[in-house]
Amino acid sequence: MSIMLCSGTSRPPGGVTFGVLALLRFMFVQRFALETKGRQLEEIQRKNSELAEIL
Repeated sequence: MSIMLCSGTSRPPGGVTFGVLALLRFMFVQRFALETKGRQLEEIQRKNSELAEIL
């Protein structure tokens, strides 16, 4: 049994889709965007290159 959020369709409403994508983007940025406050440019570049090797 499936729950129908919209009358007569099996697609989720646009707000739900937007919310899920926004949450995924937020989690991606939290995980992969490095904090740069108080760091030297060379240190930031070194961390980015280390991350690039992992991915």
